[in-house]
Amino acid sequence: MALEVYEALEVPPAADASLVNPPADRCWTQHYRPAPTAPAVPAVSPAPAVMPQAEFTVMVRGRVLRTVAVRKARFTIGRSPGSDLVIDNAGVSRLHAVIQFEDGQFSLEDHRSANGTFLNHQRITSQALKDGDEIGILKHRLLFRCEAVREAGTDTLTGLSPHPTVHVDPRQVDRLVAKEGSSKGGARLVVPGRDPVPLGKEPVTIGSGKDATVQVPGVLVKPIHARITREPDGRFLLAHLGGLGPTKVNGARVTEFLLRDGDVITVGTVEVTLHLEERAASAVRPVRA
Repeated sequence: MALEVYEALEVPPAADASLVNPPADRCWTQHYRPAPTAPAVPAVSPAPAVMPQAEFTVMVRGRVLRTVAVRKARFTIGRSPGSDLVIDNAGVSRLHAVIQFEDGQFSLEDHRSANGTFLNHQRITSQALKDGDEIGILKHRLLFRCEAVREAGTDTLTGLSPHPTVHVDPRQVDRLVAKEGSSKGGARLVVPGRDPVPLGKEPVTIGSGKDATVQVPGVLVKPIHARITREPDGRFLLAHLGGLGPTKVNGARVTEFLLRDGDVITVGTVEVTLHLEERAASAVRPVRA
C-alpha cells in the first residue's frame, strides 16, 4: 500500500466553515474551522387565554333554582358528590358532562352518560358553547351565559354562587314542579283588540288560514305560519313553519325559539304578547296591531 501526500492540495471550504491561516507548525486539518453559530433565540410561548366570566342558570320546569359561576377551566356536572355541580337524580351519571375552557373557548362534553347531554335540544358528544346556549340533562335546564360574547342589551344574570360545589336538591325540584303544575292555566297570548288566547297542552297556531288559532292577514303569511307548543319541561316553543314573511320575537327573525314572559311575537302586521303570569292591566306591555 502506498500513501501519497500532496502539499499543494486545494479543497473548497464547507458552507458552514470559515477560512483561517494556521501557524506553520499546525496540520492541514486545522485550516478550516466551523463557523460560529448564532445563539439560539428562546421561543416565546403565547400568553395563556384569560378565562372570561361565565355562568349558567339551573332551571326545572321553567323555574330558576340558582345561578352558578363557572370559575374553573374544567367544570364537572354529575351525580357524584365530587362534581362541581351535583344533580341528585338516579338518571344522572356520576360524571355526566364537563364544561371545558381551552384555547379561548368554552365547550360542553358528554362523558359517556347513560341518558345523554343535550345542547339546544340536540344530543351532543362535544360541542363549543356560546352565550345563550341551553344545556339539557334530564328535566334540568342549564342556561349558559358568557360576558365575553354577550350581546348588548341581553339581561345580566345575578346571584353568583361563591361556593365551589353546587348541589341540586331533588326535593326542591319536586316542589317547583308541583308548583308549576298548579299554575299552568295562566299562560296566554294577548292579541290586540281580541280576547286573550290561553296556552295549554294543545298547540296554538298563527296564520292567515281559517283553521289558525290566531288569524293574521297578509299575502306573505301562510295559512299556518307559526306554531306554539308546550315542551315537556313546561315552557313554550315557537316554531316558524314557513312562508315568505318571517316570524319574529322581540324584533329578531327566528326559526325556533323558547319563549319567555313578555316576549312579543310578530307575524305579518300583527304583534301578540306572551304572558305567563297574571298582572295588572297597567303593567301589560303595549303592542301594535
